[in-house]
Amino acid sequence: MACLIKWLLIATMSHVATYGYVVLPDDHYLALVKHHKIGPCEPNPCVFGECHSVDDHSFRCDCFGSFQGNNCETLDPCHSKPCQNGGLCEVVDGKAHCTCNGNWLQPICKECNCPKSSEPGHVPDSYCNGDGKCVCHQIHNTQNNIWIFDESSRACREVPPQPPPTVHLDPSPPIPTMQTTT
Repeated sequence: MACLIKWLLIATMSHVATYGYVVLPDDHYLALVKHHKIGPCEPNPCVFGECHSVDDHSFRCDCFGSFQGNNCETLDPCHSKPCQNGGLCEVVDGKAHCTCNGNWLQPICKECNCPKSSEPGHVPDSYCNGDGKCVCHQIHNTQNNIWIFDESSRACREVPPQPPPTVHLDPSPPIPTMQTTT
């Protein structure tokens, strides 16, 4: 009579073990034990990541590169840093969404919302600085005036240069002091 091989999966509190045994003629058993601990990371549930056992029944994934999700199954759309000029990228409905600073415009904070001049050659255009604030290009003129961006009118306006601060000197002579030596 041929030997019959049966496999039995026995679960214990600390591990799962696979036991194999051979049934010999006359109901004698020869036990062959193969112990293999099966944990929550077998097979690896992390699609694009490394699995770490938290306990016997749970795991966490450390995702590779631009992947995210409980099982590292989703590509992170913000990984490529699509938001320019200091914009903040957030994932909304699985897509990258940029929150732009100041006058930088969505979708990727690349275009500036500062106005162009209505009088080219006489009034300068404005542009976005690093913080997204509108700043005027400076046009040289004989009065040495400077151009500032007026938020209320959303245009550049010319202002005369500020005179240097006046320093007032005290005309009274210094008071002599006497030093004594010992």
